[in-house]
Amino acid sequence: MSQTEQGAMVTVDNCEREPIHIPGIIQPHGALVAVNIATGRPRYASQNLEEIAGVTPAAFFERGFEALFGPGLVDEDLAANVPVGRPAYIGTYATSANRHVLVDAHQHAGLCILELHPTTNQRGGELPQMYPLVRRSMGAFAQTRSIAELCGHAVREIQRLTGLDRVMVYRFDDEWHGQVVAEERTPEMPSYLGLKFPADDIPRQARELYALTRMRMIPNVGYAAVPLTAAPGADETPLDMTYCGLRGVSPIHIEYLHNMNVGCSMSIALMAGGKLWGLIACHHRTPKILGHELRLACEFLGEALGLMLYEKQIQEAATERIALSEIQSRLLTAMARDDNFVAALIREKQDLLGFAHADGAALLLDEQCVLLGQTPDEATVRRLAAWLSENHAQDIWSTEDLSRDAAAAAPIDNAAGALAACISRAQRQYVLWFRREVAQTINWGGDPGKHMHAEERGGKLSLHRRRSFEIWQEIVHRQSLPWSPAQLRAADEFRSAIVSIVLHQAQELALLSAELRRSNKELEAFSYSVSHDLRAPFRHIAGFAELLKQHASGQLDATAMGYIQTMLEAAEYAGSLVDGLLSFAQMGRTGLLYATVHVERITHDLVRHFTMQNRDRMLLFDIGHLPSVQGDETMLRLVMENLLSNAVKYTRKKPEAHISINAETKPDEIIFTVSDNGTGFDMRYVNKLFGVFQRLHVAEEFEGTGIGLANVRRIVERHGGRVWAQGTPGEGAAFSFSIPRRDGPPPAQPQPLKKEIANL
Repeated sequence: MSQTEQGAMVTVDNCEREPIHIPGIIQPHGALVAVNIATGRPRYASQNLEEIAGVTPAAFFERGFEALFGPGLVDEDLAANVPVGRPAYIGTYATSANRHVLVDAHQHAGLCILELHPTTNQRGGELPQMYPLVRRSMGAFAQTRSIAELCGHAVREIQRLTGLDRVMVYRFDDEWHGQVVAEERTPEMPSYLGLKFPADDIPRQARELYALTRMRMIPNVGYAAVPLTAAPGADETPLDMTYCGLRGVSPIHIEYLHNMNVGCSMSIALMAGGKLWGLIACHHRTPKILGHELRLACEFLGEALGLMLYEKQIQEAATERIALSEIQSRLLTAMARDDNFVAALIREKQDLLGFAHADGAALLLDEQCVLLGQTPDEATVRRLAAWLSENHAQDIWSTEDLSRDAAAAAPIDNAAGALAACISRAQRQYVLWFRREVAQTINWGGDPGKHMHAEERGGKLSLHRRRSFEIWQEIVHRQSLPWSPAQLRAADEFRSAIVSIVLHQAQELALLSAELRRSNKELEAFSYSVSHDLRAPFRHIAGFAELLKQHASGQLDATAMGYIQTMLEAAEYAGSLVDGLLSFAQMGRTGLLYATVHVERITHDLVRHFTMQNRDRMLLFDIGHLPSVQGDETMLRLVMENLLSNAVKYTRKKPEAHISINAETKPDEIIFTVSDNGTGFDMRYVNKLFGVFQRLHVAEEFEGTGIGLANVRRIVERHGGRVWAQGTPGEGAAFSFSIPRRDGPPPAQPQPLKKEIANL
């Protein structure tokens, strides 16, 4: 019995539950077989197996893989060794009927599933042929400076590679509505650029499958479905085809594509930070089959594009956080200098409003209600605060539609959106920011209220997609611009700061302000999470580039091999930058292991190391007496290594490099100084030296990541010391750091004030 006989019509009642992962059918451009891994018995076969592979389903059910490929051609333990989840290409085989097929295989739900694609290329995957094309596309991606520019390059490159009539980047919003943010098309195709599409166009279960499988190919929208057949005597449980590229398509989606006048469709998931960010949606007016290698290349570009989108999202968020941090630092400084912090906030009105990009603010503190800028009246503000205290337990609450989300506190005039930071729920103390209404025009691809309609068939209502995708405009009133995640985080930090003022003395507030300024500037959390998440992708890029280099050796000319080498070097540099970021972030987390540190011995070891590394240079080291100190040997070694490495690097242009390492013992501390006769620096920029990514020389002259001196400062300050530098352009520089004198490890340090407030 074929599995399609068990299917049911998709109706109004079950559309949201349509089991698109078990359609019981496949697309006809390939064949599918499945074997039970535990028993080795054939379990399923598509009815076109003979057409594709020259072997009948009955023969496969009787003799399994041997019927397909002959004895010994496929390992007996193949089923146990194919990847779990997303399919992988395992080779090109000649079947027992002498048909050549490309084989994609995967494990899922206890089955080994093979998808067979007919091919005339007996050698199989010719990925090196795609390399120059993919390399060019990656190069174009890397030159972009924004998400919009990156998406624009992506659609152009994908269309150039595939020749498809229309390629779009389709971005999901928080409610899973999609918008076309970039498009490349032939003149015959209608434009969807800028149009928005309702979430139901790509329902939840389809989005989940995209996140798992990453690609969906429908070469012929008008295909004749091929049923799957279960082995004789086996139960009729439908095959779970979650990861199958040949998986049959929902009839509702087929109708959707027909209504778009599309003959071929390909969709590539864009995963940014582990979340489905959007799709590369490709259409062709007529049926078209893309080659196996080309599909793999497109899938690879989709993976790379997702990583780059995530990186640019992080960069844009970091830029916004830095700007907000600067405003926050000014506000906190002003409050720390004034016994009445409410008066300080009133005085810094522009920063208070600019902090949240707000049109008005209300301070409900110490029984006061201070209104600044464009706000509702005092009675309305107090009514809103009372409603918040009774109905919302979270510290931060926001809405871009007060009339919708705070209807119980209505009417609320003179504001459309609000952001609330709770200082004390019991006393109804809040800081509130307000935004005015911004009327928005949304261009939908068809009427979103009529994206589906029902027709009665056989006594049941069946669903049909809308037939028109003409622009349908919606004017949205009574809403403000939404609050960004960075603004919400900044508001939460600001709330914590105000709570600390209420609970701590002014001296503690000053410490908090300094801590927040530094921590926000360095973005420790950002550097740790990004560097940790990006280590593996960069290693993969370097690894696969090395494999390409080995595989293509002798096939590509010197220029192409040079490109591969450039990619390798760029990946290695990016990896070192990520490692540096991770190291910097970990410096603030790793505990110090105090012991006696023999600085002089460490220095001599490092000098020998740098001398061996630079045998072609004249390096003259002058090492004075360097006392031992109490500290973490590994970290202090890193301090000296960074300073000596910089001295060696920045004396590179000198015929003779003179580097001296000296120490000065004082009653409370020991000062170590590394000086050189190198390129030096302008003292106007001395305050930038020890910041993350702060470089005073261009990368073309001197390599580096800009993290080393930031690590030096962090390590020294964790030891209770300080760092400073002096320099003269063209003459040299001297870097000094101090370590407190002590006989043993210092007493346990108190928890940083920022963490204390976070735990209130």
